[in-house]
Amino acid sequence: MGLVCGALVERRGRVRILRYAEKGLMFVLYLLLISMGLWVGLNDEVIAAFGRIGLEACILAFGALMGSLTLAPLAHKIMKPPEHRPFDSAANIVQESVKIQPLQGVRTTLSVLVSFLLGVLLGRFHVFSMSISAAEQGTTMILYLLLGIAGFTVGGERTTWKMVRQTRPRIFVLPGFIIVGSLIGSALGSLMLPSMSVRNAMSIGAGLGWYSLASVILAKLSSPAVGVVALIANMLREMVTLLFAPQLVRWFTPLGPIAAGGATTMDSTLPVITLFSGKEYAFISVFSGVVLNIVVPFLIPAVYAFAGLFSR
Repeated sequence: MGLVCGALVERRGRVRILRYAEKGLMFVLYLLLISMGLWVGLNDEVIAAFGRIGLEACILAFGALMGSLTLAPLAHKIMKPPEHRPFDSAANIVQESVKIQPLQGVRTTLSVLVSFLLGVLLGRFHVFSMSISAAEQGTTMILYLLLGIAGFTVGGERTTWKMVRQTRPRIFVLPGFIIVGSLIGSALGSLMLPSMSVRNAMSIGAGLGWYSLASVILAKLSSPAVGVVALIANMLREMVTLLFAPQLVRWFTPLGPIAAGGATTMDSTLPVITLFSGKEYAFISVFSGVVLNIVVPFLIPAVYAFAGLFSR
């Protein structure tokens, strides 16, 4: 609904409305993470299993990353960027709309982590007289609000629709491979984790690096513990892209960092991708990130429901 409403916003006042929506989105996101942290902090079982949760997150992050990265060279052969220049018709859109801020991704990641830990501390020290069920209901309400605002901002950004219209179909190969690779890699990673079902593992992989959204959705669909694993695993995916982009380019072609970054390649990891893969890959990075950002809110529940038919 938010996506449709954003697309219908009239030209007049659109920029101002979207600016307010983006500010509101960040506020609601931090509020949601505090609420989720509060929910986790009130749950003694999750706190007691934090060591196991960290190990599970690392293994699943590695599986999702390797699944996507393994397919990056094949995507590069199919797409043939940028020597054949199939994307020049839309490249100017990125140059006009994207402002590269190298530290923005790091600041956002730290802010997310601090918000979540603040909520955990509030829950552990019982700052608020609140039950786990009350915290869960509050988290659910904030989640719906977040999804609505996020859809509105994506739908209202005309750059998104311009890129879709001006792009040749084969550019969809990369985000498609990222999704498939992440799901397969996460499923294989779950084989090393007796306490992690294939259903939960694939759903975590379906987050594609969007750690804030994936964690809250899975905390609601599955359990608070799975939500924390999703938060850490998808956050690790972004951090690996930021820290090891040069190596990813060398080992997995210039599409490697884009495959690793998943849904983050339209914003937080875009600076390092542009720096190490090349400016000619900026449009591919943004386009892949936009597609995955649109897909993730639907992909996680769909994977969870579908995998539930075969795994419990």
